[in-house]
Amino acid sequence: MPSKSSKSSSIRPRDDNLKPIIIKSEVRSASERGTSSPLIVIYVFLALILLGAILLSLPFSHNEPISFIDSLFTATSASTVTGLIVVDTAHTWTMFGQIVIAFLIVIGGIGFMTGAAFFLLAAGQSLGLRRSVQIGQGLGADNLGSIGNLVWKVVLSSLSFQVVGIFIFFILFSYSYGLDNIRENAWYAIFHSISSFNNAGFTIFNFGNNLEPFSRGVINNIILLITALMFFFGGI
Repeated sequence: MPSKSSKSSSIRPRDDNLKPIIIKSEVRSASERGTSSPLIVIYVFLALILLGAILLSLPFSHNEPISFIDSLFTATSASTVTGLIVVDTAHTWTMFGQIVIAFLIVIGGIGFMTGAAFFLLAAGQSLGLRRSVQIGQGLGADNLGSIGNLVWKVVLSSLSFQVVGIFIFFILFSYSYGLDNIRENAWYAIFHSISSFNNAGFTIFNFGNNLEPFSRGVINNIILLITALMFFFGGI
């Protein structure tokens, strides 16, 4: 017996019977807890430079009258480890002023975000996801889980090289200039180990002309060799 073919039909509503469905989504505002990663780095660096300029402008930071522009330029050059100067570092700045410059060089060499992360980790605090992302971008690290260990390695290895440089420079400076002024030799060693490792270009020798006088003599040549090695390891 032949089967009857059945036809299926669909009922389509008229267009004028269709009602639009409106979906409302809330507009999310930007987080008020802080700015984006690039901006916060810029703001922090500007704050560091401004703080350094203010400290260098204090009366007990310099031996001769200077303008705020000179202090600002010096703080900028030290924080960005550029090495350009507008006043003689050895004669213009007091011990306190030179300490400020050395501190700016250390922070600028390590990187402010890395240095801040180190102090947070040393205090037993967690970096959190946001800080880890920011620091990872600065260090070129993709694995956020290893950011804390990487920060420890970067900072401790950097400080270790500079401490070794201090001892070597102190022995060489004491042999070259004598042990009459241990304090001066020690400060020469500390400052130039920091400046050399971070490739900052600052010197505090009283004879001027940067490192030109060290081009003569065996001990002086060894000082230049150690300085070059500090440049090399700091660059790596």
